[in-house]
Amino acid sequence: MTLDSKLSKAVYQGNGSTTVFPFAFKVWDSSHIAVTVTDAAGVSTDVTSNSTVTLTSSGGSVTYPKTGAPLPGGAKLAITRNMPFTQGINLTTASRFDPQVLEDGLDQATAERQQMLEQMARAVILPATSSETPQDVVQAVYAARDDAAAAASSAAG
Repeated sequence: MTLDSKLSKAVYQGNGSTTVFPFAFKVWDSSHIAVTVTDAAGVSTDVTSNSTVTLTSSGGSVTYPKTGAPLPGGAKLAITRNMPFTQGINLTTASRFDPQVLEDGLDQATAERQQMLEQMARAVILPATSSETPQDVVQAVYAARDDAAAAASSAAG
């Protein structure tokens, strides 16, 4: 098999009735999936343990929640690849091996890189010469947002 798609995430809006959410990226085990819910206030929670993952040859679906009310309107559900970053292939010199073992290993390594690429697309990336950390930049952005909100409130009042 080859990985002909670079997808490693699916995001859905809650509507108060849907409980099955498909994803179209390959994983080799249900433990390679993470499920996160972000509520209307922007608070994210890992809900993987309250989800059921069903796999197909090219993806699968997540049923959320196992128990309780469906994902409400205003909330979002994200299904992301969560590979373990291990390498379990051990080839012995001068022995026969199944080429499928190499194919699977290459596919899993590609999936791990896709997972990292998806995460990097959401990250704060600084120049190599920066003395700031990404956390410093995020805190400065939050402080500027809070200062702007306070100034707007003060001007309106």
